[in-house]
Amino acid sequence: QSRITAARAAGFDELRKAHEEDIQKEVLLAERKYRREMEGLKGEVDELRLEVFQKDELVRALQGRLQRAEEQIERQAARERCEAVATRVVEIQERLHDVEGELKRRKA
Repeated sequence: QSRITAARAAGFDELRKAHEEDIQKEVLLAERKYRREMEGLKGEVDELRLEVFQKDELVRALQGRLQRAEEQIERQAARERCEAVATRVVEIQERLHDVEGELKRRKA
């Protein structure tokens, strides 16, 4: 009877050890899988960070171009306003000259 109990205990002990080894193997496999996934995710994060940096640089460049274009448009508009004022001044001067000529003729 005691040999049967000892044999059973030994069998259970072997089974327990085999089960623990299986669990250890599963844990190691899960850790390796986790590390591979984390390395992949870190790579993706690095790529996304680079993409964000590049897009930020592009946005800054485009904002600079936009500002320069707006400044150029404002200079062009100011130039056109000056030209319109100059044209109006010439028209007024011509009209004044005509009126002065008319006044001189009437006086004479």
